[in-house]
Formats: sequence, structure tokens, C-alpha cells
Amino acid sequence: MRRCKRLPFKEVIMTLKATACGPRWAIIKALSSGELSTNEIAERLEETFRRPFPRSTLYYHLSVLKGIGIIELASYKESGPGAPEKIWRLKAKKIVVNLVDGTISFE
Repeated sequence: MRRCKRLPFKEVIMTLKATACGPRWAIIKALSSGELSTNEIAERLEETFRRPFPRSTLYYHLSVLKGIGIIELASYKESGPGAPEKIWRLKAKKIVVNLVDGTISFE
């Protein structure tokens, strides 16, 4: 699937900059193996960075990746009396930037 957007150069740079972050790369890598719950992503990040990973920080990174179109909400999983847990998946595996015509596409 290919989506192509015409973006000003500044927005192209901001999209790429949003991915230039260790935790976001770790989230993308974790989701490359398939759908994961928010808890499973948190566990992977804690293994990767060898420290507790605050939920507020995780939600922030998930929101940024969702906002630029890299990941999407796949479903919800009921797990006990609380709110359902979100299940995430990659929406795009590639970002292609055409510097000549100013388009960016996600594949």
C-alpha cells in the first residue's frame, strides 16, 4: 500500500526527525515482528534500555508514531475490569522521500 503526500520541505524533515529517536526505533523494530499490546511494547523497551520505561513516555512515543502514519491501532484486548488494552501494528515499513517534487510516501 502506498500513500503519497505533497509536503513542504520543513514537514518532510519533521516527519523524518520524528523517527530519529531511540525509543521510537525500538517500537518500530518490536512491531516489525507483528502486532503487540501496549504492555508487550513496554516490556520490549524495558529489555532494550535495561530500565523501567514510564508509561507516559511510551504513550507519547506511540502517539508521535501514530500521528505521522508509521503505526496504527489494530484492535483492543479485554483484560480484566480496567480499560481494554490497545494492540498496535506497523502501518508502514518504509518512508520514501522524493526531494525533487517534495512528496513523501509510506509503504
